[in-house]
Amino acid sequence: MEGLYIPFRKLFVEGRPNETPGPMIRANTRLPIDTIGDVYSLTACNDVGCRRLVEMMGEFELDDLDLLATHILEKSRAAVMAEIARLPKGSWSNTMVTGRLRRADHAVGHDDHSIKASMSTTRARVPGQGAGSTCRSLIRRLYGVRPRLCRCVEVPNNAGSLERLTVSAPEDSIVNALKPAPVLIAM
Repeated sequence: MEGLYIPFRKLFVEGRPNETPGPMIRANTRLPIDTIGDVYSLTACNDVGCRRLVEMMGEFELDDLDLLATHILEKSRAAVMAEIARLPKGSWSNTMVTGRLRRADHAVGHDDHSIKASMSTTRARVPGQGAGSTCRSLIRRLYGVRPRLCRCVEVPNNAGSLERLTVSAPEDSIVNALKPAPVLIAM
């Protein structure tokens, strides 16, 4: 949430906390104790998840996850493509104005294979003005599309279910800010 850019560092070395990232994170956040707590809680969750995964692999005598991952991705892709094929064909557009200089144009279209959201005519970012990131724009568009696609099917979020949903936006626009431009949390 703080928008920190921290170079890759090991959080733990041989099971013990690495002292380098902690002070860097604490010095660059308004809630240092909470933020460090969040980091450590996420690493603890990952540790438990890794142990459970290894247990599951042992239970089912799996040496790797390649076949299982391929199966999950293919099933997810097929489920999303089936739902896309059921939608009415066409394209739709909308303009959102959230302030004097903040206009975002959205166009969504699809064929039998994919849904594409384009923000190609969205205004350029105004220096000093907060904007959004492509990642945030992609997530917001998917929130609107994905429930419709997977309303009857339990489909996990993964590369297979998301690859048919794309978002494009011009660089350094209000929906695709480039570093070090300020990025809004609620874009």
